[in-house]
Amino acid sequence: KTQLAYSVAHELELKMFEFHTQTTSTAKDLFYVYDTLSHFQDAHGTAALIKDKYVFYNAFGKAILLACDEKEVGQFSNNEQPFIPDELSQKPARSVVLIDEIDKAPRDLPNDILNDILTMSFTVTETQKTFKADNQFRPIIILTSNSEKNLPEAFFAAMFFLSYCFSG
Repeated sequence: KTQLAYSVAHELELKMFEFHTQTTSTAKDLFYVYDTLSHFQDAHGTAALIKDKYVFYNAFGKAILLACDEKEVGQFSNNEQPFIPDELSQKPARSVVLIDEIDKAPRDLPNDILNDILTMSFTVTETQKTFKADNQFRPIIILTSNSEKNLPEAFFAAMFFLSYCFSG
C-alpha cells in the first residue's frame, strides 16, 4: 500500500513527504511540532523571541508550504536561522503526502484533519499564522490503512478510496 505513494511521486516527479501515524498522533503532528522546551529556555534571555524558529514542519505542513505562494509564506528567516527548510525552497510546487496507517491514530484524528485536507490549509497556533496551498499546487494526499478499525463515515464521504486485497 505504501508503495503506491512512492510510485505516484516517482511517476509524476514530485517531492514526497511521509507521516507514519502512531497511537499518540494528533492532527497537529501531521503539520508541525513546536519546540516548547527550547522556547522556554530561550525566554530567560533578554532578546525578543521569534516564535517561528521553534516551529518544525512535518509532512502535511511541508507539502502545504511548498504549495504556497511566496507572499503567503512571508518572511521566514533572519540572518541566523532559516525557519523554512531548504527542501521547500523550490516553490510553489505540487507534492505527494503519505499518511501511513491512519487507522493507528486515535479515533478523532481523521475527523480533525478532514477540514484541513479539504481546504489544504493549517494554522500554527503558537504564531497565529495560517497557510493555504495554492489550488494549482494542491498536494496529493495518500492515506493507508490496515483496516484494523473503521474510519469515520464523514471521512469516507469526502475522499476517493481504493481498496484492494493481497492474495498469497
